[in-house]
Amino acid sequence: WRSAAVRGADGAGVGADARRRDGQGGPLASRRGQEPVNLAFRARSPSLAGLARAEVVGQCQPARGAAAHGARASGAGGQGRASDEQSIALRRSLRPGPTSIETAQQAAPTTATMVQQEHPGSRPRAQVRQRAAWQGHSNNVWSVCALRLADGTYATASASSDRSVQVCSVDGELITRFTGHRDTVFIVCAVSAPDGRQLAASAAWDGRIACWDPETGKAVAWCKNRGSVYSLCSFNLASGTALLATGDRQGNVVVWSATTGKVVSRCRGHADSVWSVCPVVLSGGVALCSASDDTTVRVWEPTTGRQIWSSRVAGIGGIMRRRKAHHDEVHCVVAIPGDGGRTSLVASGSSDKSVRLWDAHSGGLVAKCRGISAKVNALCHVVLKDGRTCVAAGAEDGSVTVFDVADGKQVVRSAAHQGPIHAMCAIPVPGQTRSLLATAGEDGIVQLVWPESGEIMECDSPFVEDCEPHTDVVRSVCHVACHDGVSFLASGGWDGQVAVRVVKAVGFS
Repeated sequence: WRSAAVRGADGAGVGADARRRDGQGGPLASRRGQEPVNLAFRARSPSLAGLARAEVVGQCQPARGAAAHGARASGAGGQGRASDEQSIALRRSLRPGPTSIETAQQAAPTTATMVQQEHPGSRPRAQVRQRAAWQGHSNNVWSVCALRLADGTYATASASSDRSVQVCSVDGELITRFTGHRDTVFIVCAVSAPDGRQLAASAAWDGRIACWDPETGKAVAWCKNRGSVYSLCSFNLASGTALLATGDRQGNVVVWSATTGKVVSRCRGHADSVWSVCPVVLSGGVALCSASDDTTVRVWEPTTGRQIWSSRVAGIGGIMRRRKAHHDEVHCVVAIPGDGGRTSLVASGSSDKSVRLWDAHSGGLVAKCRGISAKVNALCHVVLKDGRTCVAAGAEDGSVTVFDVADGKQVVRSAAHQGPIHAMCAIPVPGQTRSLLATAGEDGIVQLVWPESGEIMECDSPFVEDCEPHTDVVRSVCHVACHDGVSFLASGGWDGQVAVRVVKAVGFS
């Protein structure tokens, strides 16, 4: 895996494979050997003129391991659309069967609740329909995010191995296409500019980071990193200054000005690749958290690069003592909000099959969350119907495990996917404080998971209204906005497709 990541970072091995297509130039084929689907844009609803001033709740960062997966980019084969019977058979064959669920049950503690994907006789708790799906890219889509436009409506931005980022409305109408990168564009995220506009930032494996206007496609600033960028996030200081933070293959964490492209600080301390960065709000202002293959989680002062704390050592009475840190690569971190808008905890997921909760201010270990049977690829903060704050972990074996952050105990565990989970995001339930969980995986399926019970509803199903499922690995999923009692969910996959679904929670008490 590590050699594949190195080749991808150098733009030779993985980068070349990710851009490879068949000699006939046909559509991308399913990596499962099924007949490929020619996916053209399909809009089934009127324009989203009424989606004004809705609130973006969150963005999702791609899960770790992408460079390795890139080496397995699909080729093409055959043409034409699979029949309805073939589509239904394919989707059913991908659902977790009794064998995978029984295996997960054996690995889970006896106190965990394992819920199968389908519950005969149970009443659906959500209505899902596909609003639009379009073949926006000629190669793998690695990342999607939500953007707020100047007129108050929302759009999606998707980053691809075809070296472009596309901005489209939720109905699939192309707004702009940014083509300034020279290699696979791995990550895209939204940036809140000081003048009130929302910009887009994208990072590629060639080390170039761009901040640009999503409505015109014009670059505002360029940043040039010394190595391939594996993680990216944006945040604002108390003064309103917009900053970008990147983590790279060499273990560097760099903070950039989003408007000038200049380096603000370099945070030195990691000894291996940094796969996740996120902002945390402390009593003294906004800080930056990072997770690395060197097994550590670190928090930095972004304007100076000073390390605030590390998960490896703690200073007690002037003596440096070793913490009970992860003992394997750390793939992802997420900030857990507390009172007053400040971050109370930082959650980290690792190859050691655990999630750890750290005090965001001191770095002290609060809890070690056990019961996960494979390495953790993705984390997400969710709120249950009783108001409890939890963290959900998506694992390499396709399971989703939810932990209560108050004590680190397991709430529920569910076999959501038949293969690794690559991305997760929370979907707020309009009018309530609770949230649903959306997951995306190697099996090409997007799922909805109810974090209280672990019940699952498959978004990519022939039984979902007007569904055009992904035909390859789904690498990213994000919540776009809430409007008129429904939520909009976007996903991007290796079939080059971007899909937007409408999710309406019903039957909640």
